[in-house]
Amino acid sequence: MNRLESNSLQISEDGSFQNFHFSFPDVTQTECEDGDGVNDGIWNATSCDYGVPIGNSSVAVYEDDGDCDPFDQNNPTTTNPFYPSDRSETIPLLAVPNNNLGVLNW
Repeated sequence: MNRLESNSLQISEDGSFQNFHFSFPDVTQTECEDGDGVNDGIWNATSCDYGVPIGNSSVAVYEDDGDCDPFDQNNPTTTNPFYPSDRSETIPLLAVPNNNLGVLNW
């Protein structure tokens, strides 16, 4: 299972529908290919390409504590709280070949 740590993004809590486009930090070839389960992908000569695995996966949004990963900076064995706080688990996501990913109602 691979975890991608995106850059932080601004979320407006105004009740409106919003599109979010996640960006990912610059990853070196070593980080891309190290197989540690974080930001792993396929190096394409200039950047790391990330695939979406076919089948069941999950997505989550966590509160940002400044380091853009889901783990608490002060206690790496625990995660940051989900965002918003009324969420308690990840969203299941089914990736089907040759199709767009569905809308995520977080």
